[in-house]
Amino acid sequence: MKKFYSFIVAALLVAVTLTLTGCSTYGGIQKAFEKAGYKVSEDVEKYASENKAAQEEAEKEGIRIYFHVFTKSTTVAGLEVPSDVVVIVEFDCSEKEMEESETFKGLVKDAQKSDQVNGNCVLVAYLDKAAVDIFKNA
Repeated sequence: MKKFYSFIVAALLVAVTLTLTGCSTYGGIQKAFEKAGYKVSEDVEKYASENKAAQEEAEKEGIRIYFHVFTKSTTVAGLEVPSDVVVIVEFDCSEKEMEESETFKGLVKDAQKSDQVNGNCVLVAYLDKAAVDIFKNA
């Protein structure tokens, strides 16, 4: 479990280096998912139950993270059921905080080439591969 949190922190820190300080790519990502038929879910705890522990781990490094969940539904036999759930982690920290983070320094190379990093956001969970394309092209 600790490795999972370390991965999230590292991926988040990598994303910060790929964007200008103070700029967030989340707004564009949200619009892209909504255009593709996804809805923002207010029930983050249901889909990203580890978020509290990950947030606490990130805060130890001076990083603030936010979890966003999008859901897409389809109708089956007259019932609306989820067909995809996407979890995105957005984070916020200054360049100084990044430079002082040992976690960031040690793991930055691992995630730099990932399609799951877009600016200051990281795609951490999805069911449909199309979500990766929506995310990286947002």
